[in-house]
Amino acid sequence: MLASNFPPEVFATLSKIQNNLVQQEQYMDFLRNRTFRASLLCHKEVQLSRTVNADVVKTMHISAVPMWAIKSEQSEQTQEQNNYLSQAGMQIRMAAGLTQVAYKILSEHWPMSIAFDDLYAKAVEQSGAGDSKQQDMLANDLLSLFTAKAIELHSVPAAFQVEVSDKPQVSELARLQAENSYSITNMRHEVARINEPTRRLMLLLDGTSNHEQLLEQMLEMVAKGELILKEDEVEITDDDKQHQYIQQFLQKILQELGKSALLVS
Repeated sequence: MLASNFPPEVFATLSKIQNNLVQQEQYMDFLRNRTFRASLLCHKEVQLSRTVNADVVKTMHISAVPMWAIKSEQSEQTQEQNNYLSQAGMQIRMAAGLTQVAYKILSEHWPMSIAFDDLYAKAVEQSGAGDSKQQDMLANDLLSLFTAKAIELHSVPAAFQVEVSDKPQVSELARLQAENSYSITNMRHEVARINEPTRRLMLLLDGTSNHEQLLEQMLEMVAKGELILKEDEVEITDDDKQHQYIQQFLQKILQELGKSALLVS
């Protein structure tokens, strides 16, 4: 909803009608070809503030949205500036410094979020410098990245975990969906597609079985003919190979479920 996200000449034109908020937002709808509008209605006694203060970022948990690095001759010669393309199609130029270090930290923790204070402390530790001005600058930069849809802001910590526990568990909703569907909803409210072996595994992930028990349960499915293992389109019938195949499958899929925000604590 920010006119500043448009090119300078478009922003300048929109600024001429900034006193008429409804008209300005309608023109932005035309420019963005927005086909559905969602507005927040408030009671008349609520005092509205349409100015977003960067200080609010300091109270949030932040996660990085994966972006594509834009390679250029200049970027290969120097590390002073990295260029990215956001999923919203916006080009992001990130100069070397605290913000670039912070974004790298966030990228490494994706899809998990990090509280601002923890992120700032980690970035200072890696960059070797930091003060109150740097902290304010980071908050402002993160707010700019948020408006470009390069990061996400969360009021509470993530309700999922990436690490695979001794007794892995997926949400009750995901298990319920997996009973009759190959489309499930993760803890980031995203729809994910799964295949038959993964679906059957998810039905077992209620937090009561350890890895060895999951292995035995999957092998039992194979023995009953409920799950057929194939390698190069040839069915695997050897017991040792079946054991090895399921073991590798478990390790791989459990890690993927964690990265897909499907595991809960």
